[in-house]
Amino acid sequence: MSHGSEILSRGLSPAHYELRHILVGFQDHVVALHDQRHLARVVILNDPDILDASLEQQLGELANFGLCHALSMRPIRDPVKPYSTRSAPFLAAEKPDRNSSSAMSDLSIIGPKTFWVTRPRCTFSDTENMPFVCWFIFMVPICPFNFRRLLLMFASILPDSASRLSNMRVAYIGNFVPEHSTENHVRTAWLSHGHEVVRIQENNPEHWERLISQITDFDLVLWTSTRDFALAIGYKRQVMMLAAAQRAGVRTVGFHLDRWHGLDRETDLFHFPFFRCDTVITADGGAEWEAYGINHRWLPPAVSLPETELGSFSGNLASEITFVGTWRGYHREWEHRAYLIDWLKTTYPRSVRFWPRPGQPAIRGKQLRDLYQSVKIVVGDSCLLGGATHYWSDRIPETVGRGAFLLHPNVEGLSEHFEIGTHLDTWDAGIAPENFDALYAKIEHYRKNPEAAAEIAAAGRAHVIEHHTYEVRVKQIIELL
Repeated sequence: MSHGSEILSRGLSPAHYELRHILVGFQDHVVALHDQRHLARVVILNDPDILDASLEQQLGELANFGLCHALSMRPIRDPVKPYSTRSAPFLAAEKPDRNSSSAMSDLSIIGPKTFWVTRPRCTFSDTENMPFVCWFIFMVPICPFNFRRLLLMFASILPDSASRLSNMRVAYIGNFVPEHSTENHVRTAWLSHGHEVVRIQENNPEHWERLISQITDFDLVLWTSTRDFALAIGYKRQVMMLAAAQRAGVRTVGFHLDRWHGLDRETDLFHFPFFRCDTVITADGGAEWEAYGINHRWLPPAVSLPETELGSFSGNLASEITFVGTWRGYHREWEHRAYLIDWLKTTYPRSVRFWPRPGQPAIRGKQLRDLYQSVKIVVGDSCLLGGATHYWSDRIPETVGRGAFLLHPNVEGLSEHFEIGTHLDTWDAGIAPENFDALYAKIEHYRKNPEAAAEIAAAGRAHVIEHHTYEVRVKQIIELL
């Protein structure tokens, strides 16, 4: 029996026995397979027949997917003593004597030369070093998704994203108390794709403790943060969760619809742990995220597919023109909102209504769907501070997706996802008289041509259902991963 097959057949977790069968043809080259703290460490000898360009490329792709914490495809001939994970991408040194009491001495090692390397991805400690062995090495966290990926890599197969991220177990941190929160709508979308979603209420310390202790049970941590909850729960638990996920190889993804750049809360980008997720996905695509060291991806806002069901006309909600959203006490930095509300009140005192009414909670669910079927023109707005590009409020998909006709300020990037004049209509936002003259002309045009507004509303709803639901966004998130 070869050394490789002997090591593969003793003292390993059940999942490794499947690996033993996959490694047929590789067993003479596998030096060690070690399971410690749920990490699989596979070491391959420097054999030119196996370490060819093809395998090197596959290992590189594995690293790009975040599954490989450390990778060296070249012999290290002049090792240097490591002292910090920040000092170099890879630092190597000769391993201490086999009889040493160091943390590395319990590794199964066979081979002519051994090294250990630091793990550069860790950002929470300068001294956390992960022991490795031999010349060519990679480490893959043991979880159902990553282990399948490891097996398929050895079979010279890289699966597509659908098979790679199917039937995941997702821990979702957020606020699930309101029935119609973004988190509950996003959770519904993940469930519709066959994934299991465990809710982690962000302001519940016990939920955080359980998540940290059971982090290896999950394939993904999704996080939609509420600022007050994040401050109340404290940074320590959040950082501990991110560190635990990183050690276990569990991907962390922040998902949010808000803006930070140019607002008072922009300083949150520097110190909120939420922004240190492996990937942060927001609806603000025009900001300079790289300047803050944030691995950002942009996705436009969306609406829950069940919420696109058409409502019914209600006389109590009916009006010719309406504004839905925060119409009092909005971000003071975006003064356009206050000017717009005052202008609508002054110009259409008998025709416009604002929702929610004073003293009432936000309108959600069936009442909101009924509202949009009871008005002719919806005027919307987004926080376009600083000449924002590729950002708009979720009011666009939330309104258009429910079958309402929407007038919204024009913003760069919007026409890439909606056809202006076909799915909704726009005007150039500003507080100058000519800006409001343009809005007035649009409103009057559609007041006189309600059939055109109804046609645009129907086309817009169909477009949103096809392209801008959370069910679609889940697929896109999986593609990003």
